[in-house]
Amino acid sequence: MFQGVINIKAFNTPSEFHINEIINAYINDSYNDISGTYDHWKMVYPFQGKLSITSGNKIFELNKGSIAILAPEKFHCIRDVNNTQYFLVEFKTEGNALSMPEGTVVALSDWEQQLINMIYAQSSDISDSLAYQELRAMLELLFIRCRAKDKPSPIPLEKDAVLFSKAVDILQQNIPLQLSVSQLAENLNISLSHLKRIFARYTLIGVHEYFTTLKISRAKQLLKEGISVTQTAELAGFSNQAYFSAAFKKITGISPREFAGEIKLPRTSEFNSASKQVPDKELPSHLL
Repeated sequence: MFQGVINIKAFNTPSEFHINEIINAYINDSYNDISGTYDHWKMVYPFQGKLSITSGNKIFELNKGSIAILAPEKFHCIRDVNNTQYFLVEFKTEGNALSMPEGTVVALSDWEQQLINMIYAQSSDISDSLAYQELRAMLELLFIRCRAKDKPSPIPLEKDAVLFSKAVDILQQNIPLQLSVSQLAENLNISLSHLKRIFARYTLIGVHEYFTTLKISRAKQLLKEGISVTQTAELAGFSNQAYFSAAFKKITGISPREFAGEIKLPRTSEFNSASKQVPDKELPSHLL
């Protein structure tokens, strides 16, 4: 299958980069928008149409011929602009080994786009370990090539996108504090309703909910550093530990103590495609 394009068995992954787990790989053609904070990487590639992507405080458009690489523990939102069919791969690496900033966009060569097609075809049939290893090797090759590329210059943003970026910066600087939505609007010199419209557009959630996701991301970092749950709640700007625990569990699915390892939870690392049906093995006509 791969002869003449790439010799997978001959490819050796550099020791500093390794994909630990491929969580999911599927085509999203139901035009459902996605938003949230995740503990794994995402690769997004539109086969057709155009996407609007929010990653951290960045907003950009993604068209066919380029991929977006979204970093873990950063809020991102993928919005369909015009009935876009796109390929989404979710994966984990050792530590932060991919070494790419949040919201990295990379233009692909024709060869790399063909490699994407091969990755898509392989992702529909990885029931055996060899197929899974081949898929992982192709992904590692693609990302290593992407790391070596020059990143595109930022495109000029419309006024609301600039305001959103400033709003996120203010929220990130005030994570330990009880900054209200009204205070944020005042800092930006815009109305409260205007601020809410901006966040609804670029995040699909409210300002307060977005601020809470930033606080929880910061809390996860503190807990990983060994800070106690009580102190973490205070440093992440929660008024009390009960509210912190409830918000943490709502976003992560587990309590802060479970996350910190005080309660051991069983974990699985199987490739799960049950919730996202992958299309048939044959490539769709627009990929041939």
